[in-house]
Amino acid sequence: GVFMKDSYAFEGGGHVKPGIAHGMSTRRETEEKTERMLGGLAKPPGSLGRLESLCVQLAGIQGQCPPVAPRPRVVVFAGDHGITVEKISAYPSAVTLSMIETMRMGKAAVTVLARQHAADVEVVNAGAFSKDFDKKPDPPKDVRFYNEPVQLGTKNFLKADAMDKKSCEAAIALGRAAARRAKDEGVGLLAIGELGIGNTTSASAIYCRLLGMSPEEAAGPGTGLNKTGVQHKAAVLGQALARTSVKDPFDVL
Repeated sequence: GVFMKDSYAFEGGGHVKPGIAHGMSTRRETEEKTERMLGGLAKPPGSLGRLESLCVQLAGIQGQCPPVAPRPRVVVFAGDHGITVEKISAYPSAVTLSMIETMRMGKAAVTVLARQHAADVEVVNAGAFSKDFDKKPDPPKDVRFYNEPVQLGTKNFLKADAMDKKSCEAAIALGRAAARRAKDEGVGLLAIGELGIGNTTSASAIYCRLLGMSPEEAAGPGTGLNKTGVQHKAAVLGQALARTSVKDPFDVL
């Protein structure tokens, strides 16, 4: 809740604290006001799609209509996934480094779009298979690059734990540091993303364990797997999930 004007929580018994109840009511009032504002614009209702619901959500968080986005920022965390050796992606891990470099130099789609909206960009190498960026050209002024891998790629979680406790804690600390930088520098709207070949397989494994989904439900085409590839991906997920029974969120990571 670093950027929320109000944060909401429930007491242990499920009852809402009076002050929080008022805050939730105020938030809903702001959201309804924003919905009416959008409904009064010269356009078909709902024609802006997801942008409209995001506008309403942001207004509720900020407690003002219309919402504003002072000094927006995009932070992208990059890392490699050892599970890629199981051929669960249409692309090799080497593509991750190319993606990092393209984004670092401000030539990726996200950096171009961010530039159009005066948003600065941070790219964090949180765990790619390489950290050899020192001899490359400096990024443009609107992109910051943090070369801070907690390890050089995760291990293949079909065979072993992706990370040990120390690396996992260090990865979480990178996220905290990015949020702290944004708060200290007056960022009013923070968009967070990640990149890395094999990322959807790791995400699917977390979905399966924490949300009770089956590998078949969680596995998708990712960067472009065909039907056979998706089936193989689901099979690998099933085998990996059978390797361990951990359920604590930190242990799952």
